[in-house]
Amino acid sequence: MYKRLTLPQFQLKEIKVDTCTQSFHIGNYSCLQAVFELERNIGYHLVQSYLPTSLIVVVSWVSFWLDVDAIPSRVTLGVTTLLTVCSESTSFRDNMPVLSYVEALDIWMGSCTAFVFLALLEFTVVSHIARHHRRFLFWVQRTGVPSPPTTTAALARPAGSDSPPSTAPATPSSKLPPLRLTTREPPSPTTETPASMWTLPHW
Repeated sequence: MYKRLTLPQFQLKEIKVDTCTQSFHIGNYSCLQAVFELERNIGYHLVQSYLPTSLIVVVSWVSFWLDVDAIPSRVTLGVTTLLTVCSESTSFRDNMPVLSYVEALDIWMGSCTAFVFLALLEFTVVSHIARHHRRFLFWVQRTGVPSPPTTTAALARPAGSDSPPSTAPATPSSKLPPLRLTTREPPSPTTETPASMWTLPHW
């Protein structure tokens, strides 16, 4: 056989030649039988089928590192990779002969399609959980979260004064000096107390 004669997808391993006898309606005739043993070249399908589909699946996993709020980017990436894998599977099936059993290439393409679809499904689940989490936080803010209590410190006033004591928000003792009050001798009951004799505390 011519040594330079090759096939693009197969490699010729062995040729078996044998004689045989066939029976026809007009009599028995001798025949010559040749058996060609072929081996499929893995390099062809590795470059044309397995490597491109593997890269498409890896590209679909990029959506795992995108922000959950980047909905247009993640949807576009997931749908594009899914349609690309489906089109590749269809083109490979058109070039292969129609067989009644499942081939290894069919299992590989089905696995790639499942991985890409699961990546798109993961985005749907994560987006649903994030949306419910934002709704829960909004509900907590609307219903009211108990704020830390605020205490007031009353200012001292002299005995017998009709003016109500003024209040001021309490501040931590580590930032302000202690309260110091100045006392004076009480005035006589017959004289009116001027307003300038009352002293407010000094902070």
